[in-house]
Amino acid sequence: MPLAVTHEISDRLLQLLKAELESSRQLLQILQQEQSALIDGEAEHICSINDMKQRQINLLGEQLLTRDHLLTALQLPAGKTGTEQCIALTAENSELENCWNQLQQLALQLKMRNEVNGGMVVQAQRHVRQMLNILTCQSDQSTTYGRGGAEKLRLPQSLARV
Repeated sequence: MPLAVTHEISDRLLQLLKAELESSRQLLQILQQEQSALIDGEAEHICSINDMKQRQINLLGEQLLTRDHLLTALQLPAGKTGTEQCIALTAENSELENCWNQLQQLALQLKMRNEVNGGMVVQAQRHVRQMLNILTCQSDQSTTYGRGGAEKLRLPQSLARV
């Protein structure tokens, strides 16, 4: 059975959610910068953005752990389920509910932005792989079959040798 959620605990949860909300907004800005750098093909800028993104993700992870510790101290499950149960146990704290709803909406935006950026990276990798295959006179298939049906590894040839 969960412990009672006092006004102090409600305030602490609100502080934690506000910090997560701010960190999530910063991560969204970083992902937007990443998308611009991917579009522009700025390799060095992408690397520095990746470092910023990793630091921000680590910070968010620490914040989530802090929230989970608060929830488990209240004998509630960690994560979304426990947070929603804790909010339900508070005395009509609309600011807490509003902050939680904003955080949930932002999480969806982060997921979508990350999927778009990931798709852009995959597409760029595919393009580079195709260009390398053209330059080395390779197809996507690096094997052929001999007379007996056994696979034979086809060695790449460079255009410089052709």
